[in-house]
Amino acid sequence: MVNKSGKSILRKQILERRKTNASDADLSFLSSIKSVREYAAARFVGIYVAHGIEPRTQDIINDCFESGKRVAIPAWDGNISGYSFCEIKIDSILKPAKMGIPEPVEKKRTPTSELDLIL
Repeated sequence: MVNKSGKSILRKQILERRKTNASDADLSFLSSIKSVREYAAARFVGIYVAHGIEPRTQDIINDCFESGKRVAIPAWDGNISGYSFCEIKIDSILKPAKMGIPEPVEKKRTPTSELDLIL
């Protein structure tokens, strides 16, 4: 188990590596994801909305909607002091929330057990 200071150091190292490889954030992973059997079969996908230097996911989210899949993204849940998934629709309004992470304005909580795939 990693102690708190070790966790903090590890987090900083990972963020530095991400910054070094920031150009990777502009790469599309859609073609790779579409070739995965589980993605093709999934009807309900959990996926994060990219924030900062994270790899972009909007093209995958768009493909989910175009393919008739349902989509859920993480959103802060004060009741559990953590994140849980919320279903979004193609026209859902997302606004920066805790830590600046985009979340749906209207939150429809979705149990993780309902998701077929989490990316």
